Amino acid sequence: MQVTQLATILNSSINPEIYGATAVVNEDLSNIVDVGSAVITGGVDNFVKALPDVLAKTVFQDKIYEADTLGLLREDWEYGAILQKVYADELTTSTNDTWNLQNGQDYSPNVFYGPSVYSKYWNKKTTFEVDMSVTKKQVAEAFRGASEMNAFISMLYTTIDNQFGYDIEALAQRLVNTLMAEVINAANPVNAVNLLTEYNATHTPTITAADALENPGFLKFAAYRMSITIDRLKKPDKIFNVDGKLRFTNKSDLNLIALKDFVASENTYLQSEVWHNELTKLPNGIRTVPYWQGPGTSYDFASISKIDVVAETGVTVAQGGILAVMFDKSAAMIANSERYTDTNYNAKARFTNIFTRADCSYFLDLSQNAVVFYIA
Repeated sequence: MQVTQLATILNSSINPEIYGATAVVNEDLSNIVDVGSAVITGGVDNFVKALPDVLAKTVFQDKIYEADTLGLLREDWEYGAILQKVYADELTTSTNDTWNLQNGQDYSPNVFYGPSVYSKYWNKKTTFEVDMSVTKKQVAEAFRGASEMNAFISMLYTTIDNQFGYDIEALAQRLVNTLMAEVINAANPVNAVNLLTEYNATHTPTITAADALENPGFLKFAAYRMSITIDRLKKPDKIFNVDGKLRFTNKSDLNLIALKDFVASENTYLQSEVWHNELTKLPNGIRTVPYWQGPGTSYDFASISKIDVVAETGVTVAQGGILAVMFDKSAAMIANSERYTDTNYNAKARFTNIFTRADCSYFLDLSQNAVVFYIA
């Protein structure tokens, strides 16, 4: 084992810096901190200089990832495949003749008023699997006992679980991205809201997208605009969904997802009652994402705020500057999910293959309310 004496660096630089005796200087920490190596570098004892160093402790990285499905997970079912939604169209209001009776007029109650009902169907399922081979006999020599080897095997199973967490979370986010792409593609400024354009139309001086998240005036406007939209969604109308159907969304049914950078800007530069009381205290809360598709190579705003996807309708939508999306929980859902594991033991080579699979259905209902907020 390599042993480094620290007296010189402690006396010459570290302690004087801490005690305020000298200015901060360059410190060579390369011989103090051990960043590890991919293989054992060997070494002998510091007494007889002949006994090899041995493993003192083995620590397994067995940390479970908590996947965020963005509130999209719904019920599952064991049999059948198709999801059917049945809707009833709005009715026509009729004249009440109670207070306008005319002599000789026929007021027959025997007219049939049939409801207008229609259905939509979803029948698509996605699947993927994670495979891993596990041995026991061949790897036993690397451990000091059964408990250590069992901890190693447990770590491998956790790796499978975590990979599923990564994948399910990524696919949930793609469902939201597809919903946003469909809304943006519809090109309706009511539910694809360019906050920057609206702000610059009524405020001077105008600002650019690069300035928006550090501009208190814009951030107040954005909070105000989202707040009034939530209240507007509560009322029945046909303008907040792609299919143009009569819909309303109660606050308890609203899912609000925002880019973390946007939320952080609101909290840092604004701290307004509108933002905190109206948006963060929604029944379902406000969910945040660090990016919509990915961080790029540096988490720059252009990358984290962008989607570039082919939507289910086959249209390619590339849009940057997306700050948030709010939608009825019926608009996007993950259902019919099933995860199962099969194993196969190879007696000849003495290893076990673990096949862990997931089936899932990702449903979009474009007749439900959804609003995207962006700056461009």
